[in-house]
Amino acid sequence: MEINNFFDATFMVGVAFILLCIFLAKPGWNTLIDKLEAYRKSIMEEFQRADHVLKEARDRLEDAQSVLEQFETKKESFLHHMEQHIDQMKKNFQQDLMNRENWEHARFQTQCQTLLEEWKQDASQRFIKELNHQIIYMLQKDQDQYIQLNNALFQNFLKEYKS
Repeated sequence: MEINNFFDATFMVGVAFILLCIFLAKPGWNTLIDKLEAYRKSIMEEFQRADHVLKEARDRLEDAQSVLEQFETKKESFLHHMEQHIDQMKKNFQQDLMNRENWEHARFQTQCQTLLEEWKQDASQRFIKELNHQIIYMLQKDQDQYIQLNNALFQNFLKEYKS
């Protein structure tokens, strides 16, 4: 290609047309790219918020598991202590029965044993019920936050999709 071809009128008109197309299209492309970048940033922020809510939910679940493990440990310790106490009470009652040979003491021991067993069951059930209530409350709260965040994300997506 010689230098004379660059000064050819047809070539110059073609170059001018290409340059004109590039300069006219450039602002539109920049606007489109800017909009896409802003949309990408908003999506990333929404996902970061969703990740944050999910992390909080995981932390709360770990806390609930920790509380449950502590409860199990305390329950086992309490039951062990109560068994020791019951054994001690049995020994004391047996000594009283042997020393006094009194039927009323035996009946009293049976009633105490029954009441203690009922109290243990009732206390355990109340504690588990309260623990379940607290865990359900925390999970419902996290679920409500997740639903709200998901709805907001979906609404933003629909708005962007429609525009």
